[in-house]
Amino acid sequence: MAVTAQAGIVGWGPQIGKGTIATVFHKHKATTIDLGMLDDVRMGALEIGGSPFPTFPYKAGYSIGGGFEIQPRMEDVLGWLLYSLMGDCSSAVVGTTDAYKHTFKPLAADTSAVKWMTLKKYIPKKDNNNSTDLGEIFTDCKPVAMTLDLAAEQPLSARMDFIGRTWTPVADTTAWTWANAAYEDWHSIPVGCEVGGFVKFTGGGLSDFVLPAVAARVTMVNQNLPLPQEKVIGSFGLEDVTIVTRQMAFDITVKWNDPELLLAIQGGANNATGWTSTPLVGELFLTAATATEIPDDSGENYRMEVEATNVVFQLNGPPVLAAGRAVMLRFMGTVMEPNSGAYAEVRVVNAKTAYTWPS
Repeated sequence: MAVTAQAGIVGWGPQIGKGTIATVFHKHKATTIDLGMLDDVRMGALEIGGSPFPTFPYKAGYSIGGGFEIQPRMEDVLGWLLYSLMGDCSSAVVGTTDAYKHTFKPLAADTSAVKWMTLKKYIPKKDNNNSTDLGEIFTDCKPVAMTLDLAAEQPLSARMDFIGRTWTPVADTTAWTWANAAYEDWHSIPVGCEVGGFVKFTGGGLSDFVLPAVAARVTMVNQNLPLPQEKVIGSFGLEDVTIVTRQMAFDITVKWNDPELLLAIQGGANNATGWTSTPLVGELFLTAATATEIPDDSGENYRMEVEATNVVFQLNGPPVLAAGRAVMLRFMGTVMEPNSGAYAEVRVVNAKTAYTWPS
């Protein structure tokens, strides 16, 4: 008999620091969970003096890898992931309402800093047999990638990937507790076609230009040191998870309404008459909205915002003309280090007053 994944669970909790398991955990519904322990089994080199077949196996250690895909709720739990991913968070009330805007960005004092997390995964039991289920605890994990996908007819989706140091299997998960006893409600999931969502472009003579975007992808990568460089003699696990480079990128597909955006990227101005050797640098501002008003609030809905002010734009191929199809233009944006201010910001508007990382 097959065991379905429906009763599975994924959750996360903020760690005080490396080596200290989280004490508070939050769970979130997911569409895919492939987080797990990576068991590095290898075969020894071919040896002279016998058959041409492999002669011995060994293990080179283990690490934690993979992640999960979610349709992110804006109520609370997502914020801990964004805090860990970006490194810092500040919160402020929105106007005079009971809504709060949380801005997640790199820590100014240490722009390479990424927060440690403890992750939990539950694999369901077979035929209600408690001896066939399994819990897994992954400690000392850092988020190495986040991908946000927003399409005109789809809800927002998010993919998170991690690298971690330690793994503990748990035969009895009855003692597991969650800060949110019930899953967060679907009302706070942003949808691409919801009024209030948009992608704005500024650059090349265009200011706060609302793009007729069909699809938008935002990727934040915290590139870790290659795992062999994190290992030392006498230990099977990783000594650390070191972040060496960080980069946010956009991938936007828009309907072709006029040539202004194309000319701005190729020629440096929306009315350019020729090519320029200077790359176009501008701003991108994306908002994904919900139809649901935040409880006890007067007029503010749940939403997510992504903003970067120093983005280098390039075309991802020319406009394609295909019979029976709309003309589309696809472009990429790579966020560069700004002269001042935050590298990039991811914001969530909800009713939570603040996110305070444990210390």
